[in-house]
Amino acid sequence: MAPFSGVSVHFRGHQQGGSPERLDGSSSGPYLVFRFQLEFSEPAPLYSFLIEGAAFNGAVFRLLDENEIELERDYWPVSGNIFQTIVYEGMPFYGQQFYLEEYDWSSHWRYVSNIEVNTIPEPGAAALLGCGLIALYMAGLRRRG
Repeated sequence: MAPFSGVSVHFRGHQQGGSPERLDGSSSGPYLVFRFQLEFSEPAPLYSFLIEGAAFNGAVFRLLDENEIELERDYWPVSGNIFQTIVYEGMPFYGQQFYLEEYDWSSHWRYVSNIEVNTIPEPGAAALLGCGLIALYMAGLRRRG
């Protein structure tokens, strides 16, 4: 739980005792870095998540539902030992339980300093939603008139 509390973690790479599990069970895909279960006290909308760290080596992020069915998959092809912030938006997905996974090619280590999960939309997203609802309402008024 450390990355969710702002505490940095070094995950072991696949050659240093990390997970031997590979993406989609293939014999040539990237290796599992982490799998976190996200559980809420009641169903909630998941709007976005942020991951900060270094050594993203061809990372693949997956968001799964409670039945481990893939909801979203995204690739982060930028590699190297530079600090990076990755933000995934374009949701929401609704549920009470999710899984967040990362797979990559890190052979020795993978550094994660922070993971944030947002169940509240960003202020700009809420404003856009409001504008969209107003536009739909106005379109309905025009049709009726």
